[in-house]
Amino acid sequence: RALEGFNYWWVTRQFFSLFYCCTTKKQKRKLFKGKWLEVKRAVEPELLIWENFGVTRCSRFMRLIFYIVFVVFMLAVCFYTILNLEQASNNASASVPDIQCPDKIDSAAANLDYYSQEDKRSGDYHCFCKNLFFQQGYSTLMSFQFPLDDLTHCQEWFTNYWIVMATVSGIAILIAVGNVLVEIIIQMGSRLTRPVNEQKIVTNAIRAISWIQFINLGLILFVINFSLKIGHLVFPEGLFQGSYEDITSMWYVQVGTQIILTVSIEIMAPHFVPLSKFFFISVRRCWDRSCTFDKRRSRKLLQVEYEELYTGPEFHLDARLAQIVAFVWVTFMYSPGLPVLFLITALNFTIIYWVDKYLLLRFYRTPKNFDEKCIEFSLKEIRLSFVFHFIIGALVFSNEKILTSSGEAGLFSSGASDSSTLSIFNIKRYDSVHVVLFVLGQILLICLALFEQTVFSFFISHISLFANIQKQFNEMDALSDDYYEEMTLKFLISEYERTKQEHQELNLYLEEIKEEQDYILKTPAINKHIKRLSQKERVIQAKFHELCKVLEIEEPTIEEKIKKLQINVERLMSLRNYRIKSRVQSYDIRDCEQYMGVLELESLLKKGEQDVDAFEFQRQASQMMKLVTHLRKRSFKFDENGEVQ
Repeated sequence: RALEGFNYWWVTRQFFSLFYCCTTKKQKRKLFKGKWLEVKRAVEPELLIWENFGVTRCSRFMRLIFYIVFVVFMLAVCFYTILNLEQASNNASASVPDIQCPDKIDSAAANLDYYSQEDKRSGDYHCFCKNLFFQQGYSTLMSFQFPLDDLTHCQEWFTNYWIVMATVSGIAILIAVGNVLVEIIIQMGSRLTRPVNEQKIVTNAIRAISWIQFINLGLILFVINFSLKIGHLVFPEGLFQGSYEDITSMWYVQVGTQIILTVSIEIMAPHFVPLSKFFFISVRRCWDRSCTFDKRRSRKLLQVEYEELYTGPEFHLDARLAQIVAFVWVTFMYSPGLPVLFLITALNFTIIYWVDKYLLLRFYRTPKNFDEKCIEFSLKEIRLSFVFHFIIGALVFSNEKILTSSGEAGLFSSGASDSSTLSIFNIKRYDSVHVVLFVLGQILLICLALFEQTVFSFFISHISLFANIQKQFNEMDALSDDYYEEMTLKFLISEYERTKQEHQELNLYLEEIKEEQDYILKTPAINKHIKRLSQKERVIQAKFHELCKVLEIEEPTIEEKIKKLQINVERLMSLRNYRIKSRVQSYDIRDCEQYMGVLELESLLKKGEQDVDAFEFQRQASQMMKLVTHLRKRSFKFDENGEVQ
C-alpha cells in the first residue's frame, strides 16, 4: 500500500494539483514533516548481506576505486594480448597475400619476387610455395632449392603461412577463453565493493562483464585494423593505426571474417565450464550409488557429505545476462555489413535457453529469489546497441563502393562525388538519400525510446484517470494518515482491550516496586509510556463514538457501545471501506490466526481442570482440535509423506 500511495513523482503530483484541486488536500495528508516520502520496494531478505551494513562509505568508495582500476587493468591485458597477435599476423601476411593463384608459377619468377620489396611483390613467391605445398607435400616444400641462389625460401613462407592461419583462429579462441576467465575474475571481484545486497553484486558484474566481452568480441578487432586520422591527433600505439581507412570489401574478407569466427566460437565457450562440471559431478554421483538407478543408495556416511555431492553449484545470473548484452551489442554494431550475425545470435540464444533450462532443472541448486531489477537493468544496457548500430551503419552505407547511389546530386553537394574517397568526418560523404534515410530512422528510434520513457509512459500510467477519475483518486489515497481509521471493528476492539490490559499491568507494576531502590529511576519512563497508552485509549474511544453516530447508537458507557457495535458489525462493514483487513500489522503473536486456535484450546484445557461437564468438555475440545487442524492446513503445505514443506 505504501508503494501504491507514494508511487507518484513530482511532475505527476503537480499535474494532479493543477487540474484537480480536490487532490491537493489528499496529497498534503501524506507529507511527513512537510516532505513527500520516497518509498522503494525492499529486496528479499535472503538477498541481504548483513555483514556489509557496517562498512563505511569511505571504505566502500575506496573499494570501488580499486575495483574500477582492476577492471581497466583487465581490459588493458586483453587489448594488448590481442594487439600483439594481430601485429604478428600483419607482419607475416606480407609473405602470404590473399590473392587468387594460377596453377603454374615459374620458380625463377618466384625467386625474383622474393627479393622484391614486400609492398611491391606480385605474389609469385607466395603462389609458387603454396602450389608446391598442396601439390607435392611438406617434405618437398622444405627441401626445394630455388635455381638462382640455391636457397630454401619456402621454409620462411611456410612459417609465415601458419602464423597467419593460426592467429585468425587463435585470436578467436583466445577471446573466448579470455571471456570465460573474465567472468570468473569479475564475479569474485564484484564482492570486493561490499554492497549490502546480492542484486547490486549482480548488476555491477553485469556491467563489467558485458563491457569487457563487448570490447573483446567486437571493438578490439575494429580499433586495431581501422585507420583514423583526425588532424594532428596522435593515437597510442596500436589504436586506429590499421591498414583500412574505410569499411571496404577487403575489410569484410579480413576483419569481418574474423569477427564472425570469434562470435561463432563464443556460442559454446560459456557453456564449456558448466557442462564439464555437470559431466564430472554426474560421474561422481554414479560412482557413489555404485552405477545403479537407485538414487537412495549412497556410499556417504555423513549427511553433510551426501548433501554436498547431490547439491549442484549456484547458477550465475550475472554471467548469463552479461553474455546476452554483449552479444546484442556486437550484433547490432556490425549487422549493417554482416547481417549473418542475426542468425548466429538467434542460434546462440536458443542454445542458452535449452542448456540453462536443462541445467536449472537437473543440476543447479535452487537459485536465489531475484526480482525484476536485474532484467530491467540488462534491458537498459541493451539500448546502447542503437548507438553502435548508428555509427557503424553510417560508415557502411556511406561507402559508394559497397552501396552505390543513383549518381544524382546529394543533399550537401552540388553534384555526384565519390564518397569512398572522402573522410568519414566529411558531411558530403553522407549526402546519399539512403544514408539520410538511415540516419533519420535511427534518430527517430532514439526519440521514440526517450518518448516512451517520459511522455508516453506518463500518459499510459494515467490513462485510467480520464476513464474513471474517482477510481484514480481512491488509488492515490491508498494510505491514510489515521491508522485507526483503516482498522476493522474487530481489530479496533482487540487493540483497545490490549491497551487497557497493558495500562493496568503497568500500574500494578508501579505499586509492586515502590519499595525498591531503583523505583525513582524506573518511574519516569513507565509514566511516559502510561501517558501514551492513555492517549491511545482516548483516541480509540473517540473512534467508537464516531462509529456509534454513524449507526445512530446511543448508550451511556463505552462497554455498552462496543457490544452494540459488535451486534451491528455487518451493517458497519457495508458503510465503511476498511483497508487494514488482516493482522499483518500486529506485533503480538497472539493475533496470528495460526496460533488463535492453539491458545483457545489451551484455555479450554485449563477450564477442564475445574468442575466442567465431561461430555461438554469433550465436545468443545473436539471442535477446537478440528479448528486447529484446519488453521494449520491452511497455513502450511504438506508433501506426500505428511511432512511440512
